[in-house]
Amino acid sequence: MLIYTVYIGVMLVTSENLPCSCGGILEKMTWTQHLYFNIGCTILIAFALVLNKKYNRPVDGDRNHS
Repeated sequence: MLIYTVYIGVMLVTSENLPCSCGGILEKMTWTQHLYFNIGCTILIAFALVLNKKYNRPVDGDRNHS
């Protein structure tokens, strides 16, 4: 997601003709809106990973006892 977001940003800055191969609701978005959408998704994913790491504690049976 992060790499695709960077790609959209680069395309917005460097390209005059922007292709569109999206489908569904994303098809109606401009490239700038798509960039903001991807940034938002990336932030939500990062937040979910932080929460998962914080609250997902191993159960006794899952620990590696060596």
